[in-house]
Amino acid sequence: MLYLIPIIIFFILLIMLILIWTTQKLKQTYKILISIISLVLTSMAIVMSIQFIDNHSKNQTTKNHIKTTKVNNIKSNKKSSKKTTQQQKLISRQSKAMLDYTKIQWSPELEKQLKNVDFSKYNFDTKNPKLITNVNDLLVLANKANYFPKDFVPINLVNPKTRYYGGGNRNQMRKIAADALDNLIYQASSQGINIKNVSAYRSIQYQAGLFNNYAKKHGIAAANKFSSKPQFSEHHTGLCADVSSPSMNWLLGKNYINTIEGRWLAQNAHKFGFVIRYPQNKYDIVGYTYEPWHIRYLGIPLASYLHQTNLTFEEFLALQVGKNLEEIRIK
Repeated sequence: MLYLIPIIIFFILLIMLILIWTTQKLKQTYKILISIISLVLTSMAIVMSIQFIDNHSKNQTTKNHIKTTKVNNIKSNKKSSKKTTQQQKLISRQSKAMLDYTKIQWSPELEKQLKNVDFSKYNFDTKNPKLITNVNDLLVLANKANYFPKDFVPINLVNPKTRYYGGGNRNQMRKIAADALDNLIYQASSQGINIKNVSAYRSIQYQAGLFNNYAKKHGIAAANKFSSKPQFSEHHTGLCADVSSPSMNWLLGKNYINTIEGRWLAQNAHKFGFVIRYPQNKYDIVGYTYEPWHIRYLGIPLASYLHQTNLTFEEFLALQVGKNLEEIRIK
């Protein structure tokens, strides 16, 4: 209401001017002088009115801005709170046994990857193997405790773009793994490291012939330590590959880890989503002797976590369902 004061003053001065000029007693000089003063005061009143109105408008704009800012801050805080709550829900997916054992919390990327995984489906009892039902899951577990249906063939099998150095038609992999293997081989090559695929997907029929040959030569018990029976092989998944290098004459052997290529693979495979599936001194967990050439695609988040914690795939899954690692050791 303060902006009305200059307007009131203006009207008062106007009335005064009218009275002055209609009065006969004042001299002409005084009338002119008083008129000039009145005009000056009137101008000041007009300027003050304009300033009052302008300041009022600015104050209102500022108030609106402050109000809008407060509203936006409230909305932002709600979104931030909601996001934090969602992250907490994801993080809570990691089991207490896992966190207690590794002391390393899952990354947001790993939480996202494992969000819909049903860990209850995995079996660890090698004395009572179970038929695999999640046959085409990225995290399917193929080992001595889990076997595939006799007619199983994985989805989306393709030939990797990089050159194949194995025999027969065992180059195929599921596309997601083939692309990752190509990337690994390209990156290795850019650093002067020559790694190639020598054996990837194997059919159940092919694995049967391979295992039978090993069994005839070494005996079933010995063969079972380094080769899989048909339906139990990870090579059925289309997600793994045996790789080698010219330093090994493209053959497979435990001394691969002593080559530049083998060491590079052990140190860098996780960056492309792969793990050394059968590590050293883990036979009683994974069921097979050390294979520094055998890599399995699990996706970068999980592969990186396993590399960081030195867990095998079996150990990771067992901890996630709250098992003691002694429970899953092969007796």
